[in-house]
Amino acid sequence: MQHILRQLTLPVAPESHDLWLVFFRTVILWHRRGQERRQLARFGERQLADIGLSRADQWQECRKPFWQV
Repeated sequence: MQHILRQLTLPVAPESHDLWLVFFRTVILWHRRGQERRQLARFGERQLADIGLSRADQWQECRKPFWQV
């Protein structure tokens, strides 16, 4: 992954590269979190019961912005 990231960016100081890596990882985390919440929003009663969540739990989790844990 680091090799690919280096190919996609211009040569920069190591400190700047670290910041880009942190930024890249954060964007990926936010994207995944958004995907998971969209999937959770489509769960039915049985699927929610299987994972031990209520409709209220589902609603509370799905209404969070992607950047919030």
